Amino acid sequence: SYVRSKVCQTWTSLAQSNRIPKRVLHRATEKAIERIFDKSSVVRKAALQLVSTLIKENPFGPQLIESQFRANRETLAATLKHLTGNEVEEILAEQKDNSERSKEELQALQMYKYHNSALKFVTLLNSAVTTVCDLLGSKNQTDVHEAICLLEIMYTFKVESSEVGIKKLLMLIWSKEEAIKKAVLSSYLSLYFTPDPSVQSKQLEAV
Repeated sequence: SYVRSKVCQTWTSLAQSNRIPKRVLHRATEKAIERIFDKSSVVRKAALQLVSTLIKENPFGPQLIESQFRANRETLAATLKHLTGNEVEEILAEQKDNSERSKEELQALQMYKYHNSALKFVTLLNSAVTTVCDLLGSKNQTDVHEAICLLEIMYTFKVESSEVGIKKLLMLIWSKEEAIKKAVLSSYLSLYFTPDPSVQSKQLEAV
């Protein structure tokens, strides 16, 4: 468990310094989500913190809305078919030099790849929500606290499935553990009354 937790911590450090290449982002996110199932609470904590950091430092902006990225990808796929006469899969499979493509085709292809990559990332996050919600019922306070923190970040970044988790958080206000009640109250205050500076920064970058 020591090695697994250290691996997660190392990846968290890399994410914080924006040193995770886009080409491995999906794999890193997938592995981090898998570690949320780990039998060791230390590893689960490190994995939850890693996913939180990957969201905060993501390259796709402050609104990780799956339906929006999916719709944009479909629009761009239709645009590429109109420009080239081929389906996206055929275009991506072509061993064609960029100099042979029109400016419009290159721009549409680049945007398609961006939205497709974003969609894969957000789909992974949505797939993790059920597991994170399950940890809200854990007997381990660290599990519950880190799950609360992650759901708060997911909701702030508009991950659609997180709304279910935020609703479940409210039930924990009746927890016998004072630390859990305080964490829930802090989360709701942060979500509805205190703007997150990291999200504000992402919004400025997106302008």
